[in-house]
Amino acid sequence: MHGAAHGSPTGSGRPDESGYVIATTALLLIPLMIFAAFAVDVGGWYVKADQAQRAADAAALAAVAFTPNEAQVTATAIAIAAENGFVDQAGDFDPSNPTYPHVEVEMISDVEVKVNIITEGDSYFGRVVLDGITIERFANADFTRPLPMGSPTSALGTGVDTEYPDDPDNFWLNILPPNTSRQSGDLINAPTSNNGTSNDYQDPDGYLFKIDVPPSGGNYELQVRFTCHAWQNGELQLSLYPPDNTVTPLFLRDNLTLVTPVISNQLYNDSANSCDTTGDTGDTNGGDGYHYTDNPEDGTWQTISSTLGGTPGDWILQAEHGTGGRILYALRIIDTTQVGSAQHCTKLGPLGDDCPTVSPINWLGTVTHYDMFPPGNTDPTELYLAEVDNVNGRSTLRITMFDPADGIDEVKILMPPINDSTTVRQFADFTWEVVAESGNGAYTPTASDMALCSGGDSCVTAPVGETGNWFQDRVVLITVDLNNAGGPGVRYDCESNCWWKVQYSNDGNTRETTTWRADLVGDPIRLTE
Repeated sequence: MHGAAHGSPTGSGRPDESGYVIATTALLLIPLMIFAAFAVDVGGWYVKADQAQRAADAAALAAVAFTPNEAQVTATAIAIAAENGFVDQAGDFDPSNPTYPHVEVEMISDVEVKVNIITEGDSYFGRVVLDGITIERFANADFTRPLPMGSPTSALGTGVDTEYPDDPDNFWLNILPPNTSRQSGDLINAPTSNNGTSNDYQDPDGYLFKIDVPPSGGNYELQVRFTCHAWQNGELQLSLYPPDNTVTPLFLRDNLTLVTPVISNQLYNDSANSCDTTGDTGDTNGGDGYHYTDNPEDGTWQTISSTLGGTPGDWILQAEHGTGGRILYALRIIDTTQVGSAQHCTKLGPLGDDCPTVSPINWLGTVTHYDMFPPGNTDPTELYLAEVDNVNGRSTLRITMFDPADGIDEVKILMPPINDSTTVRQFADFTWEVVAESGNGAYTPTASDMALCSGGDSCVTAPVGETGNWFQDRVVLITVDLNNAGGPGVRYDCESNCWWKVQYSNDGNTRETTTWRADLVGDPIRLTE
């Protein structure tokens, strides 16, 4: 008789563990499901964080364009964040009782904005353990402003007028009739170049000037004078636009469409001038010629507007050719409460920013002529070109120079003084090239060409074997790398008196009519963080 079996009911010799496995699986199922839920929710949080970052980037980039208008900066950032799915909840953010989303906008400086978005990453599958988490993303953006060209003084184009002994311009402003070929020196008015091809640089708005009126309470008057020179016999058409203090105060050109001019297409001529009709002693051009012995220039200043003081800000003066021939003129803004030389000022002087100024916006058309200087005078001619300060130090400065030749050996670019205690200026290192357009081929100077520059400094001069006439009707681009303007790897740095100049050499026979422009190359708006 066989005995009864002992041990495992399965006959395998091991106890039955099926109930234990089921119980253990049941116990582990809950944390496994929680981990799975968190895995899904964490993925959602990453997506939400990415959305918040992209919204912050977009809001900062859009808002910084409206600096320094803080109200418009804030409104723009909040609006763009909302368009990207993050509608700001009113009031300050309270971490103990948060409401989401929340958009914080800070104007760090007048060219930099920070946008911070605080939102919630919801829990869907893991809600039994955690309702959600706080997600915070921010973006910083800065804005490189357009360059204010021209002079930091209250007058522009005054030649060697003795009324302005501290800052003689050594040039007049110039406008030629639209039917004149651009080879005569006016790049933006002529419809064609000298070979009859289209002039791509023609600007239907003419020459635009910024008249910067400070809020200092002066009685400011804008005036124009026609130069008594043999070539001057045209009518100047002027329009004056008050400041645009709405949403785009830094984009000056749109004033032409956003505001109503206080003066529209008014014609001015030299009928009020006291120019003689017999010519001046030593004037090589014949009658009615300007001469360095004239005191100061025989011409009469005519009032354009005497109401600027009541509206501070950036007025826009539009100068176009009216009728007749060539126009040589000067502009100034004076404080009629002052007398004599006190009516003229410079931002570099005691008044500082309380000095009203006249500066080009789009192009600077100039004339320099040997009649301006005593015989045998070969001092270089210098003119202000642009103000370049620290916020521009990461950029590339591009200078467009048209037809720079007659009577000039070389053109150099002067950087600002090294510091406030000196007037010593450094020559800028740059490269230049001739643009291929209007039938002219491209040209990059060779090492032999650059070796012609005096003093070992960068300059624009005619290639080896050529004369100054080689530049006739040519557009020259000068490029200054501001990231290395202080030497290799040394970024340009300037905090005050940051005005750059153009220097013409003068061989005693200067007869230069040219058109200038300064730009910063690259995107003016960028994310910094």
